[in-house]
Amino acid sequence: MSVDKIKLIKDEISKELLNPKIDNGKLFNLVNELSSFDEENVRFSIDSGLIERLGQELVAKAETAVSELV
Repeated sequence: MSVDKIKLIKDEISKELLNPKIDNGKLFNLVNELSSFDEENVRFSIDSGLIERLGQELVAKAETAVSELV
């Protein structure tokens, strides 16, 4: 794990958050890159369209669709 790289990413995140016009895409990419250094937690993301599709096409309740994704 590169402590210098982590610090650099955190500094970039701080700068972006102080920017009056935050670039959400850049912020997302920085946070995603920072999370790649975390070896203790498992992360995943899904497209909200998948939840809608599961809810409409495969299961009757949205709660069941979310559990299917997990």
